[in-house]
Amino acid sequence: MKNKIKTGVVGVGHLGQHHTKHYTKIKSAELVGVYDINEARAKKIAKQFKTKAFSTLDEMLDLVDGVSIVTPTKEHAKIAEKCITQGKHVFIEKPITKTTKEADKIIALAKKTKVILQVGHIERFNPALTPLKDLIIKPKYIEVQRLAPYMIRGTDIPVVLENITMQDDYEGDFTSRRVLLYTLRFTAKTYLFGPASSATKDIIKKATISYLTGTDITNTTREKTYSVEPRAIKNYTGDAATTLAEDITKAKTAFNVADASGLTEKTYVDLNGEEIFITKITGNRLNVKRGQDGTTITDHLIGEEIFVINAADTALIEVGDDFGFSGGF
Repeated sequence: MKNKIKTGVVGVGHLGQHHTKHYTKIKSAELVGVYDINEARAKKIAKQFKTKAFSTLDEMLDLVDGVSIVTPTKEHAKIAEKCITQGKHVFIEKPITKTTKEADKIIALAKKTKVILQVGHIERFNPALTPLKDLIIKPKYIEVQRLAPYMIRGTDIPVVLENITMQDDYEGDFTSRRVLLYTLRFTAKTYLFGPASSATKDIIKKATISYLTGTDITNTTREKTYSVEPRAIKNYTGDAATTLAEDITKAKTAFNVADASGLTEKTYVDLNGEEIFITKITGNRLNVKRGQDGTTITDHLIGEEIFVINAADTALIEVGDDFGFSGGF
């Protein structure tokens, strides 16, 4: 095909690799190459899809008509502005930018320079939704849910809309006393990446985050404070409290121990690397929740030692260790 669109991919992480792959399959596109600040990653993807890894973004922009921007969200605006200013068409992964102000700026710039700016809201083109266009739908109740596993690449997006529900209700006269109730449920994600380079060698011992609503921060309409402290998810002290009195499979949530006198309800124990939460103790029988804080649920054999996880273990957490959190709203 003549006059193919020359394309490049900026950022070849989890999603960027897929953009690269699809450009190689689009007959109207010619993949010129990829660019990533991680040079080793760029070379790996370039080799996999038989294209070129550019050492600078400017070098790639000199040779393309348009690009896909598939970097962390906080970098979208800066890269998009650079590409648009040089007259390059831009396909940008969602969300478009970190802030509305940044989005408005690059949209205005795209209009001014007469380049195409497209955001990757691909569900608009989902084949499962296409048939709905021909239907006349007047829903009275809508519920939207997003179901997806945790992925580290989304951690730069602090607030996620989980679902929306709408309730249409009225009392007496439908026209004048009608009430529409919309409920939006969000997850506010907070992460600790400590210790900071300017801090001491110790790990962060406590984090307190306040969530405020409204634009007036001196007189907020609602405020919630979330406070958490690191909690050990394994035993460090080496003092076994008891042993298993039977073999247990991955599916078991109740089992017998040799002596439960050293154990307490609503506490955590370490069983050969698996963190277990004790919900109830009856004699020497434990009812538990298995595989806490992402630890692996495995089969265990009679005689294996069970270690209590307590404050003494939390005090011994080292930098780089996995840990859980205690606390909340």
